[in-house]
Amino acid sequence: LSKIIDHSLTKVRRKVKIKKVYCDRGFNTVKIFRVLKNHCVRFLMPMKKTPNVKKRFDESEHCKARVFNNMKIGDKNNSVEVNVVIVEGEDKVQHSFVCNFEVEEANAPLLY
Repeated sequence: LSKIIDHSLTKVRRKVKIKKVYCDRGFNTVKIFRVLKNHCVRFLMPMKKTPNVKKRFDESEHCKARVFNNMKIGDKNNSVEVNVVIVEGEDKVQHSFVCNFEVEEANAPLLY
């Protein structure tokens, strides 16, 4: 999938300027993060609840929003740094997403 995204971005960017990419949770992999970063496009997508992210949920309990900048995702041999954001939805349930741009905690709920 990462090769398809890389190839598609390369071809499309020859014709169209792409500033932001919004992806579904199914694209949430280290390889995809790396491809999007290499193409210098901003991205935003739901974050999978990995054990590392679940720890951040616990740290964010009773917070409307919490931003974890430059968080390493992946394992020792295959990781990438991204920003993980956890927000409390209107349903009072915490939701997480991942991006590669700066997010202020006060504005984080607006992205959800």
